[in-house]
Amino acid sequence: QDGFPEPTDPLALEKRAIEGSAALVTISQELIDEIAARHELPATTLAFANYALARDLPLLSQKPYVDEGRLRLVYEGSLGTDGGHYDLREIFREIGAQGVELDVYPARPAPEYDTLAAITPGMRYHDPLEPSLLLQRLPRYDLGWAGFNTGLNRAHLDTCLPNKVFEYVGCGLPVLTLGHKALVRLFEEEGIGISLEHIGTLREQLSRVDLGELRTRVAACRDRFTTEANIGRLLDLYGQVIEGSWTTTRSEVA
Repeated sequence: QDGFPEPTDPLALEKRAIEGSAALVTISQELIDEIAARHELPATTLAFANYALARDLPLLSQKPYVDEGRLRLVYEGSLGTDGGHYDLREIFREIGAQGVELDVYPARPAPEYDTLAAITPGMRYHDPLEPSLLLQRLPRYDLGWAGFNTGLNRAHLDTCLPNKVFEYVGCGLPVLTLGHKALVRLFEEEGIGISLEHIGTLREQLSRVDLGELRTRVAACRDRFTTEANIGRLLDLYGQVIEGSWTTTRSEVA
C-alpha cells in the first residue's frame, strides 16, 4: 500500500501534496503560478531549475563552426516518435529544408532519426555519447536547439526549463526555442537565446542576429546558470523550513 485511499483522484492527491507541504520547490515560476491557480501554496516557494554542474562544463577555447563559414545547430537529448513533445521529426525536416545544418546527439539510440538524417539535407545523426564527452563537443556548435513539438503537451512545455538549455548555455551556446512560455521569459530576462515566431522563420530571424555578440553575452554569464551558483537559494529555503519547524515545535511545547 502507498498510504493513499482508493480510488485515487490525481487532483486530490496533488492538492494534498501541495497544501500539506512545508515548502514547494519546482522547476519554474510558470509552474508555481499554475499550481497557485489550483491550490493554496505553502508559505515558502522556490523556482529552482535543472542547472548544469559547473564542474562538468568545458573550457570555451574551441572556435565555433560558424568561423568556418557554416552555421550549425545542435540538439542533444531525448527523441520520440509518438507524437509527444520529443517527436521532433517534422521540426528537423523543416530545419533542413531551410538550409541550416543540424547535428543530433540522442540520449538513447533512435534509429528512426538515423534514417531521417540520411534523407534530410544538412542533418547528421550521432551515436549517443557519454555526458562528459558530449559537453566537450558542444562548444564547437553555434546554437543549441530547445524547440519542441506542442501537438500534445503544450501546457507542460510552457512551464518547463529543460536541463539541456543550461547545458547549452554552460557550453557557451545561445539557445533557440519555439515560443515556450518559461523559456521565452528566461531569454527575455537574460538575453541568452531566441524564440522563433515559427520554425519557418528560422533562417530569416537568424539573419537579423549578431551571433558573435550573442555568444559573447552567453559566455560571460554562463557561470550564473549552474547548480553551484544557485545552491545557496535552495539551502536558504531548507533553513527557513527548519527554523519554522523549530519555532512551531517550541511554541507547541510551551
